[in-house]
Amino acid sequence: LCDGLDNDCDPTTNETVDADGDGVTACDGDCDDTDPTTFPGAEDVCGDAVDNNCDGFADDVSDDDLDGSLVCDGDCDDLEADVFPGAPELCDGLDNDCNGVIDDDVDLDGDGWSQCDGDCNDSEAAAYPGNSEDCTDGIDNNCDGLIDFDADLDLDGWSQCDGDCDDDSAAVNPGMLEVCDDLDNNCDGDVDEGFDLDGDGVSSCLGDCDDEDATAFPGNSELCDDGVDNDCDGEVDEEQDFDGDGYSNCLGADCDDTDATVNPGAVEVCDGVDNDCDGEIDEGFDADGDGVTVCDGDCDDLDPNIFPGNPELCDGIDNDCDPLTAEDVDFDGDGLTPCEGDCNDLEATAFPGAVELCDGLDNDCDGEVPFDELDFDADGFLICGGDCDDFDASIHPGATELCGDGIDSNCDGELDEGFDGDGDGTPDCTDDDEDGFTELEGDCDDTEEAMFPGAVEDCEDGLDNDCNGVVDDGEDCGDGVGDDDDDDAGTYVIGGGCVGCVSSVGGGQAFFGLLFLLLGLRRRRDAIAG
Repeated sequence: LCDGLDNDCDPTTNETVDADGDGVTACDGDCDDTDPTTFPGAEDVCGDAVDNNCDGFADDVSDDDLDGSLVCDGDCDDLEADVFPGAPELCDGLDNDCNGVIDDDVDLDGDGWSQCDGDCNDSEAAAYPGNSEDCTDGIDNNCDGLIDFDADLDLDGWSQCDGDCDDDSAAVNPGMLEVCDDLDNNCDGDVDEGFDLDGDGVSSCLGDCDDEDATAFPGNSELCDDGVDNDCDGEVDEEQDFDGDGYSNCLGADCDDTDATVNPGAVEVCDGVDNDCDGEIDEGFDADGDGVTVCDGDCDDLDPNIFPGNPELCDGIDNDCDPLTAEDVDFDGDGLTPCEGDCNDLEATAFPGAVELCDGLDNDCDGEVPFDELDFDADGFLICGGDCDDFDASIHPGATELCGDGIDSNCDGELDEGFDGDGDGTPDCTDDDEDGFTELEGDCDDTEEAMFPGAVEDCEDGLDNDCNGVVDDGEDCGDGVGDDDDDDAGTYVIGGGCVGCVSSVGGGQAFFGLLFLLLGLRRRRDAIAG
């Protein structure tokens, strides 16, 4: 028994026995101390017909709220029919969907209002409390329960849909005349238009005491000696001391009445401001008169040769306040400073004693650039670098060689090289025989003036006069007599002798025989004609 006694003399009491090892004894409420899944507080398992949590019900199969969901199915409140897994969340202070969150209010349309906040249509971003009603969209935009309701709330005869820009004021609608009252009476988007005559941004109804003078309006600074009430306070040219330093802007001659440290009685300090209103800035703080004050960075205001921006001199002094001296600086790292004679401290190859290079610089700092480094024609090539004519920019190493100009354009020591295609020792672009044609123009022998394209063929000189590739051919050589046999006698051309003849017969005999033949042919022709 659970009475603290060893009733069976075993020698333990029931209070200490946990037979199933689930941490709860029978005396502590374990309704089945042989099943480790059964003890008070255990999760009841649906469908195992076991009272796992020892509440007296196996599987908690009751559905007290008749919502169709059992406790063991996850119904987190079986007394509320609106509460079960999957139920729509209502704004009722309950966890309707049993997700552990009460009234988990979501703004589905992103309009800043949730259903619990009063959004009457949380799938439409144009619908939420306080929104302006759109008269054409068929939506209850302001969630007042009315769709596109065209109300005239101020009863001025104009509704919001008619263009009333303030339906709470009968003095505002598109049919009103604009009056000076700081309202857009006629709903045209402008306030008090036509009532700021001087264009100073302040209308008469807002206090402009002179709406024909743009220098007069409330809040403006009072000007001295203009006879105008600039600030519309009812006083003209009154003394004002805005910064409270005891000096007014008018007769007090305060040159900056917004700064209490500036007035005629102030002591001038080195701050870039005219503190004492004498028209000068930082006077008395440029002791050496070099135009730069101590507060502007003059590192020695007793020496006029020392101030920021001054050229550095070789005097052992920090002339430009940087704080290096000229003696300290070797910009090109050649080991010498300008004070030590470096004539070009931006070029490491230029310093006293340096070897003169072919670079257009005074390398040895003797004050002169060698003649052969001057590049007179500015072609980028120096005489010392091979420019063979430094007064003609078209002549330099690497230039294109031109044919027939008699100039060594590329300075390689040769004229017109590369232009003697036939190897005759003269450029192909020159007309050596002065017949009007060069080899580039088809002259097949530029040493013979009788040979050129188009020349008349001379049938007796044994030359290809017209440069067509055939010697003594063409109609200029007459009809001739053909040699149709296969011997090597060649062909005899009238007036040209025997061309290629090989014969034992003397040339004179052949000539007379041919002559007789021609005479006979002529007599026969005359007879036929007679």
